[in-house]
Amino acid sequence: MFSRNSRPILRSTTLRLTALYSCIFICSALVLFLLAYSLLSGAVREGDRVAMAQKLREYVSVSQKKGLSGLLDFLRLERENIDVEEYLLRVTGPDGATLFSQAPEDAAPLPETLPLAPGPSVQWTFMPGPDPDGGLVEIGCRALPGGGSVAIGKDASEREGLLARFRVIFAGIMLPVALLGLAAGFVLARRVLTPLKDLIDTVRAIDTGRMDARVPEVGAGDELSELARLFNAMLDKIRTLITGMREALDNVAHDLRTPATRTLAAVEMAVASTNDPAALREA
Repeated sequence: MFSRNSRPILRSTTLRLTALYSCIFICSALVLFLLAYSLLSGAVREGDRVAMAQKLREYVSVSQKKGLSGLLDFLRLERENIDVEEYLLRVTGPDGATLFSQAPEDAAPLPETLPLAPGPSVQWTFMPGPDPDGGLVEIGCRALPGGGSVAIGKDASEREGLLARFRVIFAGIMLPVALLGLAAGFVLARRVLTPLKDLIDTVRAIDTGRMDARVPEVGAGDELSELARLFNAMLDKIRTLITGMREALDNVAHDLRTPATRTLAAVEMAVASTNDPAALREA
């Protein structure tokens, strides 16, 4: 009745449940990483952008109050009295010409052309560093009230390198996480399907004639345990019915055997006592 050949591996419920549980586990780990990376990168980048945006607001405010020439005087005075050499700075006039440029001693100034359109709000971008050694520079640019623009940049190589190492570390741990997810998914799938496997084994045992076979009841109290209990109760009822049928058949056979035996004995006695055809016919 039931074939003992296992189903194709790609169609097995164990494989499908393992894939489902593993996918949920791996996707959850991926979502957690992306969330953590987003929060970390946002916090790290926001710290630098807040300081740069504050400087841009200050420069725009000076330009609005004192004009473009007043801003240039302010920048020269700031360069002489305040240590601001960690920033790359460039101020352009309404005609796009560079009016002021500043860079740390070991860095090249900002390029003349930026992939930004200065506006009333700060525009952000990343560019390869102007130094021959490369690197990465984050640049913020904003338009000045009287025309022109001011752009400020900061070396972001160390910060972005830290984030890159974080991505590499995550990529390195994703493989063991995936293997752990597969193992956990397989264990969960086998645990969920164990009652069904016991049910199949019990039906196969009954098919071979073992009417006393029963499904093991785990006692977890879930739907599968209830199914096992109901199935065993059904088997008990079937066994009771079969036993009753056998007893009834034994009684019928006994009732039929007694008159048949008497009739056979009467015939044998008649055959042994006479050879008269009429008597034998009557017997």
